[in-house]
Amino acid sequence: MRSLAIIPARGGSKRVPGKNLADVGGKSLLVRAIESSRDCDTTAVSTDDQAARSVVEEYRRCGSDDVVLHERKPEHATDTAQLEDVIADVLAQHGEGVDAIVLLQPTSPFRTAAHVAEALRILETTGCDSVVSVTANARLHPSRHGMMWTGDHGGRTYRTMGNPRVRPRSQECSEYAEENGAVYAFTRKHWDARRNRMGGDMRALVMHWSEAVDVDEPADLEAARRMAR
Repeated sequence: MRSLAIIPARGGSKRVPGKNLADVGGKSLLVRAIESSRDCDTTAVSTDDQAARSVVEEYRRCGSDDVVLHERKPEHATDTAQLEDVIADVLAQHGEGVDAIVLLQPTSPFRTAAHVAEALRILETTGCDSVVSVTANARLHPSRHGMMWTGDHGGRTYRTMGNPRVRPRSQECSEYAEENGAVYAFTRKHWDARRNRMGGDMRALVMHWSEAVDVDEPADLEAARRMAR
C-alpha cells in the first residue's frame, strides 16, 4: 500500500505556546513526529507556522524529498478547525496514488516508527478500514479507582455512579482501552466513502501508557521531558 503521513502542526497553541517546536529529549515534538513517519512513502506537514516551515525546509535541504510542506489555509488554522478539513486539503494536493493515510499529531512524543509500521501492517493484512491507537488499561475499571463519580467540581455534592457497597476487585473488572490520539491509519477507499479518519471495520493498535503520553498542557510537557530524561 502506498502511504501518506499527515502531520498537522498549526501555530497558535494557547495552552502551550509554540508547542509543536517544544523540546523533549533534545528533539522537538514536530521532529519526533516526522521521524515516526519514516516508513510512509510521503510525509506532509500541514502548517501555517514559519518555524514549522523551517523544519520541513531543513529536511528537504538534507535530501529528504519525501517530507513535503502543506501550506495550511487560514480557515483551517483556527481553534475550531476540524482535522478532517485539513486531511481533505492535504489529500487534494498530495494524495494522488495514495492507498493509506496515517495521521500523526505532534503531541505524542513517544510514538515511534514501529507503531506506525504496525498500524499499516494491521491495515493491510486484515483488510480493515481504519486503525486507531489505544492505551490498554488491563483489568482496571474505567475510573482507575474502581468507581465513577459525578457532581460539582467543588467537591461538595459528589456522588458515586456505582454502589459503594459493591467495589469490584481489579481482577474482576473488564479490560478496556482508551483512544490516545497517537496514530490514526485509514484507507483511501474508507476516506472517500466516509470522510472520517475512523469508522468502518476499525481495529486497535495497542500502546503502553508510557508510549501514549499526550502533550496538551504545560504539565504534560514537563512530564514528557522527565520521562525522556
